[in-house]
Amino acid sequence: MRDRTLLTVLTAFTLTVCLLLLSTWACVKILSGVRAYVGGEGLYSKAQKNATWLLELYVTTGDEEWFSRFQQALRVPEGDRDARVELERQNPDLRVVRRGFVAGGNSPDDVDDLIFVFRRLRYTPYVSAAVDIWTQGDAEIARLRRLGDRIHTERARTTDPSFASLAAAEIEAINGRLTILEDRFSATLGAGARSTARELLIAIVVLAIGLWTIGALTFRKLLSAFARERETLHATINNAPLGIVLVDAPNGRIRMGNAHAWQLLGQPSDEYMHAEFATGWRARSPENLPLPWPDYPVAKALAGEVVRSQNLQWSRPDGDLVWLRVSAAPIWRHGRIVGAVTIFYDISEERKFEEALVRQSHELARSNADLEQFAYTTSHDLQEPLRNIAIFSELLAHDYAGRLDPGADSIIRVITSSVERMNALIRDLLAYSRVSNVDAAPMNAVNLTQVLDWARGNLRVKIVESHAVITAEELPTVRGDRVQLVQVFQNLIDNAIKYAGGKQPVIEISAEKAEEHWQITVRDHGIGIDPHHHKQIFGIFKRLHGRDVPGTGIGLALIKRVVERHGGSIRVDSNVGQGAAFSFTLPDALGAEQRDEIEHLPAMG
Repeated sequence: MRDRTLLTVLTAFTLTVCLLLLSTWACVKILSGVRAYVGGEGLYSKAQKNATWLLELYVTTGDEEWFSRFQQALRVPEGDRDARVELERQNPDLRVVRRGFVAGGNSPDDVDDLIFVFRRLRYTPYVSAAVDIWTQGDAEIARLRRLGDRIHTERARTTDPSFASLAAAEIEAINGRLTILEDRFSATLGAGARSTARELLIAIVVLAIGLWTIGALTFRKLLSAFARERETLHATINNAPLGIVLVDAPNGRIRMGNAHAWQLLGQPSDEYMHAEFATGWRARSPENLPLPWPDYPVAKALAGEVVRSQNLQWSRPDGDLVWLRVSAAPIWRHGRIVGAVTIFYDISEERKFEEALVRQSHELARSNADLEQFAYTTSHDLQEPLRNIAIFSELLAHDYAGRLDPGADSIIRVITSSVERMNALIRDLLAYSRVSNVDAAPMNAVNLTQVLDWARGNLRVKIVESHAVITAEELPTVRGDRVQLVQVFQNLIDNAIKYAGGKQPVIEISAEKAEEHWQITVRDHGIGIDPHHHKQIFGIFKRLHGRDVPGTGIGLALIKRVVERHGGSIRVDSNVGQGAAFSFTLPDALGAEQRDEIEHLPAMG
């Protein structure tokens, strides 16, 4: 709204200036034209007087030279007459008008002004009266022309001694009437010029007053707008949730600071305003060392550097330390630094949170290490007695085969089977606990075709015994842990074989690019999975078929953990009796150089 008001005022100001310039131009044109008409009237009158005098000389002497000069003198008023007659037409030929005025003795430079006044002011009272007088004068000039022609004709054939006196009387009569008309013409134009000058002067004065008024209103509105903007700026700075301080170059003398700045710094604004920034301030580095003045963000900004997010500690007058994140930038004017602006905010709570996170991270790492060591020790300690149980169970089965009743043989088989399951469970738990180990192998470029070959080699016996058919597209190179990715393929293929439902296992492996990741799909045609159990199967120890199918219930949980360690996700699409398709994402290798450095794995089988 304020912009629209200012635009309206500016438009009015511009129009007033244009009208003022137009009025001044019209005034100059009109006054110049009136001056030219007054001058032209003088030429007109002079030529007319000469013509009457020359005609009288001809009447007295009969000398043809005087009559020729009489005719020549009449061409001046007759030229003005030709210009006037042409201007009276609806569409005048300006070339004819210009020739007429020039023939009337007018300067060619004045012709345009003569035409302007006639065409623009023809029907104004003064100009209309002057043109009527001019028209009457032209009629008298025509009578003088006819009188001269008649005198020239009669002068050669008359011998009447009274001829000269009669002719002179007629000439004087016409001259008298023309003199009166010429005086009236000049007087009328003079009065018109004075009236027009007064009117134009009044118009110019009015426009000048209007221009001054509009200028004053505009200036007032601009001052008001500037004041409002300055108040808005001050209110914005003072109410900003950041500390803001402006300093002057070169020594960092404080120009202004907002309330939040003094609240954070712990300094009263009236005490430190106009003081040098380094005077009384106590900043410390993140390492809790005193910060020298050149390392202050403000000092760097005064040196021409832009500082972004520098962390430091601030010592308040009461001795409290507050963590600040500070940014600063120089203020340039005409190619030189005249000051600097610095903004900052309190990050004490953020620092406490970061320190707490670091402590928790260290504690978590230590806890994970302890858990891994516990898992390793436990698995080792558990496997030893299990190994003894397995050995003695086998000895019982071997040494006392047929010597014990059938119930004892069944118990021995249960013990042996339980020991095998316990061993498998311990191995899988140990593998699961090591997936996110910080000391695990680093992520490198890995060719999934080679990973698949390795997994197939590990499952060679099962593949041969089950007559499984495994088809795979050409698989991409991804970024990951080779050993863990082998575990992923090995578990998925093993599951596809186990849950084939008595049919020949058919397993299809494909890959599809998805932005910066690859989506790998392992599809089988086995017994499938009810959609209600899709999320459940990825939990540890979650099994859907009890002990009818061998396994520990850790395989899919292990796969999920490996995929998530690689920054990917895994899902299953399946229905009962329609097979299952496990899809997981892996990050693409970083570049061609990594692909060239891939370590080729030996084909397993």
